[in-house]
Amino acid sequence: MMDYLTTLPVELIHKILDYVPTFDILSTVLFINKRFRSVSMAYTRFRPNFTCMVTSINKSQFDYICNQLLNLTSQIVSLTLFDKDDPMTPIKNDLFFSRFSNIDITFSNLRSLTLTYINYDTWCLFKTQVPLSIVILSIHLVHNHRSIDSSTTSYVLCELLFFSLSLERLSLKMSNYSNDMIIIHHQTPTILSSIQYLHIDGITIDLSSLFIIVPMLHTLEVNFHNSNKIFHTIYDQPLQLQQLRIKLYAITWIATSILLSSFSQLDYLTVIADDLDHDMADGSAWAELLKKVKHFECKLHFYCGAFTDEPINLNSFRTKFWLEEKKWFISYDKNSSILYTNSFFTIDNTSNELIGILASELNKLESTPLTHVHCLIQNYQYVKYALLHQYTQIQQKNLSEVDTIFSINFKDIAMYLDVARIVKCYSNIEWITKSTSDIIKFLQNLPHLRALSISGPVLNDLFFYQWPNIVHLRIENDFDNSLYILCSNTIDAICSSFICLERLDFHLACVGDLQQVLNRIINTTLIDILIRQPRGINSKQFVSCEWIKHNTELKNFYYTCDAENSVSLWF
Repeated sequence: MMDYLTTLPVELIHKILDYVPTFDILSTVLFINKRFRSVSMAYTRFRPNFTCMVTSINKSQFDYICNQLLNLTSQIVSLTLFDKDDPMTPIKNDLFFSRFSNIDITFSNLRSLTLTYINYDTWCLFKTQVPLSIVILSIHLVHNHRSIDSSTTSYVLCELLFFSLSLERLSLKMSNYSNDMIIIHHQTPTILSSIQYLHIDGITIDLSSLFIIVPMLHTLEVNFHNSNKIFHTIYDQPLQLQQLRIKLYAITWIATSILLSSFSQLDYLTVIADDLDHDMADGSAWAELLKKVKHFECKLHFYCGAFTDEPINLNSFRTKFWLEEKKWFISYDKNSSILYTNSFFTIDNTSNELIGILASELNKLESTPLTHVHCLIQNYQYVKYALLHQYTQIQQKNLSEVDTIFSINFKDIAMYLDVARIVKCYSNIEWITKSTSDIIKFLQNLPHLRALSISGPVLNDLFFYQWPNIVHLRIENDFDNSLYILCSNTIDAICSSFICLERLDFHLACVGDLQQVLNRIINTTLIDILIRQPRGINSKQFVSCEWIKHNTELKNFYYTCDAENSVSLWF
């Protein structure tokens, strides 16, 4: 007898597959039965996303996935390569591109492409092969050379802005490019860009020259590292610009007012600024500037002496305009000197992650739930545990140095914070002075913990327990007091306690005999090894690919070393 799933129409099964990750389709759905395999292979909206894989993949699994995708290239509409936090991303990019050398032919129906940490030379090789039907392009572009002039940077930027007539959304991060103000010099003024959403990071762009060529722009996210160069009235802004997210540095209120007054049609405004003086904490001045704005978010970080002569006046943010008319509620953290809106959720990047710092002063009596805060740093010098209930979606808990100075009660944290959601826990080296039994009890109460950063001495006590859910382990080094040495026996203990461990991250100073340690990881569950080295390490001590090949038994691994001298091994 056939089950009801088998009798479903093909169109309905394809609709269901819209909500199933591509790699789950390839690894599971295909093997349910013959009909599901046939229907799945005919699916035309595959969206491979290498950043959303639940577990890390080794080289063999990577080859299998690529082989599967080779048979489905014309059915792929969206492609995302690889995780920005994965140290092996540059190598994985090269391997993937070597498999799919002609992306225009193989991915003929591609509409969305996300590339992370792409070398500029690699981009030049295959940019002509990206289909002109592309609608969404997100790219982190890296240049090999340390010093790139402004004209070259302008050329690369202009090239991407006019990449395709169908391109509507462009998210661009540029590393190792010019720090000067970039003015766009378009060679064909009669041709305008079709981009409607634009995010730019890593360079400072002249807005006037940008707005001339993007008349359809309605959303702009931009960073200004040289804030003192941008403040003039911008007359030729796109008429449809409705959303602006801007990051500034060391800006004055006068300059802020001049800049933001140019955008008279804004509905949504987000302002992130660092190294500010007290003039940026005037709620009445902000209210005058924000009359027409419908939604406002901010994170304003003041320098340490900003309120020495005159304390911050939070009453200026407690007026009828803020509390009743707009319903915008402001929090202020004394210790960090940060003023921010409670609804704020896009702090330092476009991944919608917010580092929450429990505030001591609010412009209202009751705080609303901060549902978009994913990472929490608590300052116990100023805050009460009861405020923890505001943070309902915490996924990362940072145990900071402050926590070692002031009394901490893990039971109170568990009472007010939904610890079941925490998947990452990072501790400061000073946590070796805390009671290890309390730390272990706290970690055992995190049922979905997958990534842990811990000091070496505390790690020894973890070996008495099983940690089957943790897949990423980072061992912090105590540079002031060499209390811990990683040896081959420790690797055995780690693999016995962390039975599903995929990535091990440690500093070279923690290792007594690196040769023995690397030999011991053979035939373990480890997929990635990250070895942090001092930036000033000499050539004799440097862990090179050749040294590993000649001095260890490791085979079939991929090696990379970044600008910080961190070595990554992928098996």
